[in-house]
Amino acid sequence: GNHRPQEPEDDSNVWKRVQAVHRTEPIQCEGSRTYAVPTAVQGIFLDIRAVPWAEAGASIVTITLVNRIAVSQPTRTNLEEATIFQAGIRIYPCSGTRVVPRPPRTLVTNDDDRSSELLYRNVHEYAVGHTCGADWEMDESGEVRTASTTWMPTAFVSATSADGHTLLQNLRTESANILSADWLSNASDKDLAKELPRLSIAYQAWIDLQREKLQTLEPEQRAIAEKNLSRCTEVCQRLERGSQAIAQNPNLANAFRLANRAMAIQYDWASGRQGVAVSDRQPLLWRPFQLGFILLAAESVINPDSDERLVMDLLWFPTGGGKTEAYLALVAFLAFGRRLLHGDAGAGVAVVMRYTLRLLTLQQFS
Repeated sequence: GNHRPQEPEDDSNVWKRVQAVHRTEPIQCEGSRTYAVPTAVQGIFLDIRAVPWAEAGASIVTITLVNRIAVSQPTRTNLEEATIFQAGIRIYPCSGTRVVPRPPRTLVTNDDDRSSELLYRNVHEYAVGHTCGADWEMDESGEVRTASTTWMPTAFVSATSADGHTLLQNLRTESANILSADWLSNASDKDLAKELPRLSIAYQAWIDLQREKLQTLEPEQRAIAEKNLSRCTEVCQRLERGSQAIAQNPNLANAFRLANRAMAIQYDWASGRQGVAVSDRQPLLWRPFQLGFILLAAESVINPDSDERLVMDLLWFPTGGGKTEAYLALVAFLAFGRRLLHGDAGAGVAVVMRYTLRLLTLQQFS
């Protein structure tokens, strides 16, 4: 609506809001057309442009609310009186029609694009705002009930669980909790050889579960999914090699135990600095992705001839999830491993860490 100046009872300026709601006739979308529809407010138009889309019977429709109110003199009062406030557009599909997802706005040119297209294949965009946002409501059948402009669109985003898939829940048992830094720091060589492979076994079970979904995909999506699962299989094999490297070399088993002991002690110290009473302090429990990252890189950080040194491993997880602890444990494993394997020859600089933000540096190392 707009606002009109009122006759004041004193020297103050008084404006009154005039609400305006206009309902148009059904929009004509056949063929290519551009036309204007006058609204309930004189000088305010809906400019409508419809363009046929590749999908049979579909059109891309652009609706623009245009203010063509002319003022005789460009004074502040006249300009504000001609201004429309809190404007919005809402559309409803007519009987026999439906709102379909918009076509992708980006050109798919590489595997990263194809992978994103696969991951978000069930996430659709039904409208987009120009100088504003857009939102839509779905009915019980999954069809769009209405779409509208909005200044602050909202969406539900699923949280990331640090516990991982339910297949990883069996990593914690009463006899052997391979996610416990205390258990890992005290485990024998035999126990490490027996229990560490459980992580790669669980990961392989997850890969097999994803393979069962391949037949539900389109051919192009299936191709990139198979390529992604091949990479997952390579990661699983690296997890196995990391577990084997630790299990088969007593020095690396000792380095792994010492690294876990060092991280467990540091975790306890950190709890003390936060004022947690000794009786209330909790032991360090690795999240599956943290232990996975350690085992993933364990063989390559120790073996200078490893082909995996040509691979850059990127550890991604939301802020506060424990990325720093994961690679600090790997650093500790490397430091202990070099000394145990090579003695004094293993001394010297082995790791270079660089943070791009000084504030992050202070926060991580305080």
